Amino acid sequence: MRCTAARSMRSLSLAVRGLLPATHRCDPSCVPIMLKGVRYLLTTLLAVALTACGSPPPPAAALPEDLPASLQKFISPLHGAVQRQPDSYRHRITLARSYAVHSHWDQAVAEFQAATQLDPDQPLPWFHWALAEQQRGANEEATQLFVQTAERFPQFAPNLDRLGAWELDSGELDAADHRFTELRRLLPSHPNGHLGGAQVKLALKQLPEALRHAESALAMAPNDRHAHYVYGLVQRAMGDLERAQIHLQRGAGAQRSFIPDAWQEDNWRLAHTPTAAIAYARLASAAGKLDQALELAQRVLSWDSANLDALNIVAVVHIARNQPRDACLTLAPTLQTDPRHLDSRLNLASCYGAMGSTGAALQHADIALEIQANSAKAHHLKAKALLGSRRSTDLDAAIESLEQSLQLAPYDADAQRDLAFAKLNKGDLDAAQTLFKAIAVADPKAPWGPLGLGEVAIRQGQVAQARSELAKAKAVAPDHPGVSSLQSRIDALTQQ
Repeated sequence: MRCTAARSMRSLSLAVRGLLPATHRCDPSCVPIMLKGVRYLLTTLLAVALTACGSPPPPAAALPEDLPASLQKFISPLHGAVQRQPDSYRHRITLARSYAVHSHWDQAVAEFQAATQLDPDQPLPWFHWALAEQQRGANEEATQLFVQTAERFPQFAPNLDRLGAWELDSGELDAADHRFTELRRLLPSHPNGHLGGAQVKLALKQLPEALRHAESALAMAPNDRHAHYVYGLVQRAMGDLERAQIHLQRGAGAQRSFIPDAWQEDNWRLAHTPTAAIAYARLASAAGKLDQALELAQRVLSWDSANLDALNIVAVVHIARNQPRDACLTLAPTLQTDPRHLDSRLNLASCYGAMGSTGAALQHADIALEIQANSAKAHHLKAKALLGSRRSTDLDAAIESLEQSLQLAPYDADAQRDLAFAKLNKGDLDAAQTLFKAIAVADPKAPWGPLGLGEVAIRQGQVAQARSELAKAKAVAPDHPGVSSLQSRIDALTQQ
């Protein structure tokens, strides 16, 4: 048994000290809540102390009923290991994490709590106990555990991130400001400390500081939609409505993302149901972790060779690796299973478009729109297929599809860029210029804005302006092929 009486008494001392600041700033109306929290914490800490004094750890929680076969096969040996060695920290943690990955929160809470008794000086079991309580709806218990974890492990960044966000949403701005300040100290290159700081300062109407934090976050994470949204909120408060609208659109519908811990980064290995494995595969694919996404999809296909979601993830990996023919071959059987499967149609449109088969790409995009008329991705893929045909009539139709796509998903930077170049090719220079300016404002570290503005300037005969935009593009992406192309066009115009 790894925990000792001395260690448990130190844990008790830390927890009691952690309650004092909260009690000090609490008004009389929250005294009953505080007392309930005190009772909850003391009960937990008493269990730790009893364990240290020789009380045996609790037995393994009962297995959930009606587990899927693949999960039953995976969980049962883990459960048996805990039954045989209830004082094994490693076995407890593996079982607890496996329950959490598959959303069996009651069992996860029991096992994480047991792990904190076996080794109370490890932050991850406490943190994941709090997360599991939160997931099963026990928000008061979860909050008390987050606070206790912050006191016990003040340098554990994922907990500071979660607790700061909760305090911000609860209006406890001073407490949230303290958490995010500490988070910036611990992780100076991570955007979340600055994002939290920007929101705190915005709520306090300290706009110059809010802007400083929002700019820092956006510089660290230029593709983070939540960072764009927070930056847009600050700009709106400062009165720059045009800039605010650009960033608020880019961040529309964005959710706050939290700093992952080591277990969360590795939990995908424990996914042993199709639902869990597909969920983790999609996350991995979106994050560019293609090997991980492929391994998870193949795991699902080993249980069900016709699983449509898994086949589509394999196809997405092929497309990302510039293997469109392999993607199309992977997706061919999906239409026999379900000819109206939306993701299959979308990914077929994408892979045929990448191969230059514009007719097939357009056909699959149109069927996708029959299945779901408000699919922004289907409208965008249809536009890309139409642009590939290079007919003037198709250019007008492509512009219409791109505009529909952006009405449905105003944050789609790729669709916005395609629309800007389509307007440029049509000769609508004012509209193209407006779009390229918005692109440059939304992502100043990307070359597309200045490259597009340089092309507009050339067509307007403004060589000096084109050179200025070329210099901006070179500064952010000197090796981009568009830079050499724009340089050649400027040189040709100058020699005339």
